[in-house]
Amino acid sequence: MFKKSILLRFFIALFFCSPIAVYSQSCPFSDFKKMYYENDSTMYPNNFVDAINVTSDSAYFIGGSQIAKIDVNGNRLWNGSQNNSFLGSDAIPYFAPDGKYYVILSNFTLIHIDKNESIVWTKYLLDTNCYCNPIVNHITQTSDGGFIITGSKTILDTTYYRDRIFVVKTNSLGDTIWTKTLAASGADNKGYYSQETADGGYLVVANIKTSGIIQDKYRVGIIKLNANGQEQWYKIESKPIYYGAKIKGMKTNDGDCAIVASVDSVLVSTYFMKINGNGDAVVDTAYSNRKFNGGLMQLANGDYLLGMEDSLSEISASTKAILWSKAFIGSVGENIPVNSIKPLCDKAVVIAGNSGVYQYTVNCCGSDDYYYNFKSYLFKVDSTYKDVAILGVMEHTLVSSNNIIITPNPFSFQTTIAVEKEVKNATLNITNVIGQNVSSIQFSGNKIILEKAELKPGIYFVQLFDKNNNIQLTRKIVIQ
Repeated sequence: MFKKSILLRFFIALFFCSPIAVYSQSCPFSDFKKMYYENDSTMYPNNFVDAINVTSDSAYFIGGSQIAKIDVNGNRLWNGSQNNSFLGSDAIPYFAPDGKYYVILSNFTLIHIDKNESIVWTKYLLDTNCYCNPIVNHITQTSDGGFIITGSKTILDTTYYRDRIFVVKTNSLGDTIWTKTLAASGADNKGYYSQETADGGYLVVANIKTSGIIQDKYRVGIIKLNANGQEQWYKIESKPIYYGAKIKGMKTNDGDCAIVASVDSVLVSTYFMKINGNGDAVVDTAYSNRKFNGGLMQLANGDYLLGMEDSLSEISASTKAILWSKAFIGSVGENIPVNSIKPLCDKAVVIAGNSGVYQYTVNCCGSDDYYYNFKSYLFKVDSTYKDVAILGVMEHTLVSSNNIIITPNPFSFQTTIAVEKEVKNATLNITNVIGQNVSSIQFSGNKIILEKAELKPGIYFVQLFDKNNNIQLTRKIVIQ
């Protein structure tokens, strides 16, 4: 009897411990900072990433100027080369809870692909064959295994062409169940996000344009649909946003809806709202001088991560205050806006963003042609959500072949900056993360001691300029 009891306990322990072992195997440790494309002539010249999904096979399914699948170490597995219909269509990648890959194009074409990018089926979701400037902004799987897809299209409203919210409900095979064209005012309306509600209906988040006496105004609108797509009510939030605002939504841990709107103008602010199932705002907070760039995620403790243009920020769920902000720096010292955030199984997060570096080339006539070189990045941030571990950095190729060594880095009192090739009459500039110059040092030779002096702890950038004021290199330093 005693032996049977021991055996029984052994098998019970084995049974309950097995899922833990499987989970750890599906969550491999990997830290990376990767740039996966920039100005490749076979792709779009303006490279950006606006969405990221974490897949069940430990990969990253991303989209922006094209779709791509990235392995756990940040290496590209495929990038839409098999299916040219993805390219140039502003495709939104979606990895569903059922473990399947989907792509929704801006013309409301839903494509089911497998993990190797082969097309399983394609469905066209527009209610009419129209040239109506359709745009898709969001897709999510519903509790019945189907999809709710939100965007906009243009219709002729009397004598004016107006943007209208367009919502499509499909079954699990992508077949259309119903479509709805919605308008909350006589002016332009654009749908950005939909969320299934407890009663089987949907909350639709939109940008509503209202005509004013002096100028038009834009506000966040909330429309409630029932399970059949019939409109039940709509509300317009009181706080104004601006033309071109980027709007993102997310279902919160308690079932409410978080909405963040950015201001895409010289008036840079971020509006954070949380609404309940009745469309009432229970949180309405503005963060001035901070531009929201698309990243939105809620932590287990209820706090929020917001992807800003200049950093990743944690917002307290209780006080709504910014607890901390973390900047991300590219391979040549440029700032990287946070466009998308997703949680990982090891309590870390993966971040997607892109940067634009102002560069130039010499044309055939000897003149300079200036342009922005857009580069896309993936970062993995550790479980503190503050520090980036770097492995296998793909550095941008610099014009100068000179190399620089900074040691120690990080440092508390002083560090040695050494260049491989001796320089004469050079200038060493120290700038902070927002680009302000904090120190300039005239420099000749191949070594200089940099003292902490009055510099506060934080991240800085060392830029070396030659005697003709041409930048030779940029490196990041950290003062503890």
